[in-house]
Amino acid sequence: MRGTDIVAQRAAIEALRDRHGRITAAAVVEAARDPNSPLHFAFDWNVESAAQSHWLDTARRRIAAVRINISVGSRVITAVAYVRDPLCHTREAGYRELTQIAARRDEAVAVVEMELARIAAAIQRARSICAVLDLEAEFEGMLTDLTLVRAKMRATPKNRRRAAAAERGADDRVGA
Repeated sequence: MRGTDIVAQRAAIEALRDRHGRITAAAVVEAARDPNSPLHFAFDWNVESAAQSHWLDTARRRIAAVRINISVGSRVITAVAYVRDPLCHTREAGYRELTQIAARRDEAVAVVEMELARIAAAIQRARSICAVLDLEAEFEGMLTDLTLVRAKMRATPKNRRRAAAAERGADDRVGA
């Protein structure tokens, strides 16, 4: 999409504000029906392919809504039953049961990596919103903490043991 298209689409969307400054998705769709609208080409007006896309989105939401209860020690954890298959390529669709992935550490780490990437993106979005609203200070350490967690997840068990031993050694030297 060209920059001029984005500017024109933004102007078209802003023109749809009601008297309270609200914009609704229904108003955007209605405006986009006009073939001369800069929003028109952002939509699939073919009813069959639009329906197929909607059905796939609904199926994804249904898959994501399935939950399982797992006993871990004395705790019962409710978690999603299915996650994106870590063996799928970027544009390939597929889900696998979380308990099936738990048996393979490399796949489990890949699943957690995907979750942490989503968290990082959400935090980035929240930080930009907070910056505009002058509330950014609350988010300063979050991305750093997330990066540290991701680095720990990527570490092999052997490297984690070395890091823990190094930390214990540093603690011993500090305490001496």
